[in-house]
Amino acid sequence: MSDQPSNEKTRLRNLKRALEEIDRLAGELNILGDARTRGTSIYRQLREEGKLPGRSVEEIVAASLYLACRDHEIPRSPDEFVAHTKYDRTTILRAATYIEEVLGLDIPPANPRIYLDKIGDELNLKQATIEEAKKLIDAAEDENALNGVSPTGGAAGAIYAAGQVTGEQPTQASVADATDVSQVTIRKRYQEILQARSEATSDESG
Repeated sequence: MSDQPSNEKTRLRNLKRALEEIDRLAGELNILGDARTRGTSIYRQLREEGKLPGRSVEEIVAASLYLACRDHEIPRSPDEFVAHTKYDRTTILRAATYIEEVLGLDIPPANPRIYLDKIGDELNLKQATIEEAKKLIDAAEDENALNGVSPTGGAAGAIYAAGQVTGEQPTQASVADATDVSQVTIRKRYQEILQARSEATSDESG
């Protein structure tokens, strides 16, 4: 019985710490409105169901906000959370998977399309290039070329490919800087996306 007040104080202290971390991280990543509320709700649900033991508050907050962004189609990649926390990509994604499993959440993977406008703004690309990137992603998805591919990697490859089509031609280095995706990955996605478009065109003409 004597431990109950102490345990409750600890729980309240951890909740206060979590809410402060949500405010900090959401503020730095400009996660607003419903997405921010959703992240808080996910954390509170984990707490109420006793699913937090053995995991740090900051790790779970980052994963909760990441899932909330996915749920509301807010373009925030795992790497952006890495840049604002002490955790690596693998840790955040594992925590997100854990949360989805224990809470029974059904949040679809992020779609590469949601990153295109953000990348386009950072690279000062014309709308025509962004629209072309969307068409390339549509074709790649029709050919299952993006299955299992990182959404940011797919978006980066599509933007680079679209730039070659429209003539804006952003460099691989500039796309890499804007997306935190390696130039090696960009080249690979670029080749896969153009191959998928070629196959889709062949299917239509055949």
